[in-house]
Amino acid sequence: MAAVDFRTAYNYTIDPEFNPMKKAKFSVQGIQGLLNKYDIKIE
Repeated sequence: MAAVDFRTAYNYTIDPEFNPMKKAKFSVQGIQGLLNKYDIKIE
């Protein structure tokens, strides 16, 4: 499986517990898409 680059992606929600993401790349701005399910605020 190839690593996926999400650094330019936006408006996504991914649950890391159910989606394998080994070596995937994310931007700091997009990290909220990985943490939505935890109902935390990122500033």
